Amino acid sequence: MKQDDFRSALAGIEPEPGQKEKMLATILDRKEKGINMKRKNMKLIPLVAGCLLMMSVAVLASDSIGFFKVFFGESVNIVAENIFSPQSQAENEDYRLVVEGVVSDEYSHVSVVSVEALNERAKNVSRGFQDHFKILKGENAAESSSSSVIELESLKEKNKRYYILKYKSTDEILTEPLIVSFEKDGGKLSTQIPMADTLPAIEIRMDQNHYEHQAYRPQTVKISPLSIVVKGYEKEAKYQIPTPKIVATFDNGEKMNLLDNEFSASRFPEENITTATKVFDKIINIDKIASITVDGIEYQAGEGSSF
Repeated sequence: MKQDDFRSALAGIEPEPGQKEKMLATILDRKEKGINMKRKNMKLIPLVAGCLLMMSVAVLASDSIGFFKVFFGESVNIVAENIFSPQSQAENEDYRLVVEGVVSDEYSHVSVVSVEALNERAKNVSRGFQDHFKILKGENAAESSSSSVIELESLKEKNKRYYILKYKSTDEILTEPLIVSFEKDGGKLSTQIPMADTLPAIEIRMDQNHYEHQAYRPQTVKISPLSIVVKGYEKEAKYQIPTPKIVATFDNGEKMNLLDNEFSASRFPEENITTATKVFDKIINIDKIASITVDGIEYQAGEGSSF
């Protein structure tokens, strides 16, 4: 069966009245309780506005995996159940902006958005739109963060382009939807990037005795399948924000440097606190991590706060 036929068939599927009430009650109950994620037994709980859309949303989530595979490769299968396809969108007479998929943890969001030209004038634009995006916590929110936009060239269509948007918070946990805006030809489109199902994470508290006489002391390391966040303390601020060397050792003996390059960092001098955040190039399976070595000190599974 072709994909369009499959979607059409799903559109005609409707639960019985009793099933509708039960599904809606379950959704509302989950929304009130919020997401309380633990490392094991994680499930995707999309907060869908209407229960009749649940099956079609599942199909769209499957489609989104393909977008993320272009960026993360096959490793994205590790978080397949946590990819959310909100399909939030905005449009004007020239362009349509759609949020196709989101995967996120407490500090980082990676989303796929598409921009479609809706008329001949807009279709004549031949180059990408990376410089026309902005990603914010709120319309006027003060923030410490970094973001980047990467075009998925292999998915380019005649009138439509796809982009990876990476957002990293370096000051606080993300609790509200992000806002993505697209400005072109004097027009501005804005829509929300909703919070996806938060990925599980492991956290390690450093042995502070190891840093007793040092100016910089890393305090905690939090690792999700998507990113790493390091919080530290420095006695006095210097030009470059310091970071520790962090290596993960997996069950199969493979080693991975988790904070090698392309990380974002912030300094909060009033508290002598620093934060460094990095989104990985590939999704990692944190359940396969046997130990984490930080500045030569190895922390075995079961040590630290929740590892």
